[in-house]
Amino acid sequence: MTDINLPEGLESVGRLGFIGCYNLASITFPSTLKEIGAFAFEDCPALYEMNTLNPDPQDISDDVFQNFNQSACTLYVPIGSKLRYQQAPVWNKFGAIVERSSSGIATLATDRTVSATNGGIALRLSETTPVAIYGIAGNRIYQSTVSGNTTIPLRSGVYIVRVGSENRKVVVSD
Repeated sequence: MTDINLPEGLESVGRLGFIGCYNLASITFPSTLKEIGAFAFEDCPALYEMNTLNPDPQDISDDVFQNFNQSACTLYVPIGSKLRYQQAPVWNKFGAIVERSSSGIATLATDRTVSATNGGIALRLSETTPVAIYGIAGNRIYQSTVSGNTTIPLRSGVYIVRVGSENRKVVVSD
């Protein structure tokens, strides 16, 4: 088990819920989650990404993440809730807290611009950054390291553009 999306309606992750899930890489919490039990994510060394759809951080104790490197994990939160998570005990120990829309696509850093143009995608990057573009079916269409201003010609369609570790949905039309 590497990626888990907990269902909407779930209100609690119990004590020891995912203890020892050594291959767990990513988990998504529903907006309905209210409680995470003690030691729920103890010994989850591969966990690099947590997503929460709840704009309000739960009150949790330090022991939820025992033997787990929170500083190496990115926490994705709903747009408008980053400050609440940064100020919340335990949640504020994540290495990065990134706002993400309900579509699951993160917002890009301010020094990176991705936009649709007629027949392609325009990238404006302030530093050399790995870029990958995926079709709506998940197939990789483009991959390179990009810096400065670049336009990548593409047919009409919906694409997911990965710039560094951030993603953006782009619709290209002719």
